[in-house]
Amino acid sequence: MKKIAFLLLIIILVFLEGCSEVLMCDDGTPYEECSLNKSFFCKDGSLTKKIEVCGCPENKILDGNTCVSKFITESKIITLEYNLKGKTNSMGLVVYPKLGEYLAGLPRVFYCDPDCPSRREQELKYLNDMEQKEFLEEIAKKIVLKTENKDDQARIAISIIQNIPYDSIGFESGNLNNRYPYEVILDQKGVCGEKSRTLAFLLRELGYGVVLFSYETENHMAVGIKCSVEYSYKESNYCFVETTAPTIITNDNENYLNVGKLISEPEIILISEGKSFDSVKEEFEDYLKYQKLRENFEGENYKLFIELRKKYGLEEKECEEEYILCNGLCHKECEQHRLFECTEEGAYCNWDANNCPENMIACNNTCWGKCEKGTFKCKKEGAVCEITVYS
Repeated sequence: MKKIAFLLLIIILVFLEGCSEVLMCDDGTPYEECSLNKSFFCKDGSLTKKIEVCGCPENKILDGNTCVSKFITESKIITLEYNLKGKTNSMGLVVYPKLGEYLAGLPRVFYCDPDCPSRREQELKYLNDMEQKEFLEEIAKKIVLKTENKDDQARIAISIIQNIPYDSIGFESGNLNNRYPYEVILDQKGVCGEKSRTLAFLLRELGYGVVLFSYETENHMAVGIKCSVEYSYKESNYCFVETTAPTIITNDNENYLNVGKLISEPEIILISEGKSFDSVKEEFEDYLKYQKLRENFEGENYKLFIELRKKYGLEEKECEEEYILCNGLCHKECEQHRLFECTEEGAYCNWDANNCPENMIACNNTCWGKCEKGTFKCKKEGAVCEITVYS
């Protein structure tokens, strides 16, 4: 009987030993083992970084005593230009082509298993990629160093993205890959959706409330930055920001290629909660002035129109054939026998005194009509037709 009791005691002790509690860190990693979240090691209930034992995370390589991105083996420097209240500036940025190649190779498909990802989840996939995150954050850090004014930081971010060229060739050919935000920065080009996501990332990083306005009918996308409802787009509490080219914040009235104006109701996709762009009243009022001046910018309105264009970096940089650049505007070339003149007051086509038409005569650097009667005289005050009267 004693032998049986002894055997039962041994069995119970073995059972209890097998059921003893396994000590783990907060993420479920057992003591003295590496976490699935490399490079962390579970020691006495705490996760500590131990690269030499646990190695580097995926897409990271060991560099001395730290893990760095494996995509930084090749680099180049680009320049990001921006306009802030009429002053043009720029910042240099080191970029990494290998990271661009990695992002370009990621699948652009979404799977339903069984539920399909929401539109917000689809957009956040492009913004939340961890491999690009630290390199895009570098842009936001550089912006913060430019000014302590929070809303001016947002203005710089907006201007940087607006000044990245629109990918017209890709759009017209249909050869688009839906770039990730970092690819837009690296390639220095993008279409509306690509550039809008890039700006959304930067504004989110700067702490603003951000949405995307998605227009299915017009196949267009823009950004919304949180603002007072009185200045917002369709009372959405988000101010309209076009990204394809420099425009004044709140300007939602441009004409788009093959589309015209945006008239459909957009889907509003929340990207981030955050602070409001409270100083937007300045842009809103300037936009209203700009719209009126654009209808008639002759005479006294010309200087005001040019000043507003300069303030927001709206000047044309080059013109199509048969047009000439003057004060940031493209003007049609002058007709034969006339010379183009660009002044602060406007652009003019003046007669070319060295190439007057056959029915005109040169005088005081311009061309005058020939006299029907009398003799043509060129005087300091101008040309006259003198008629001799005999008494």
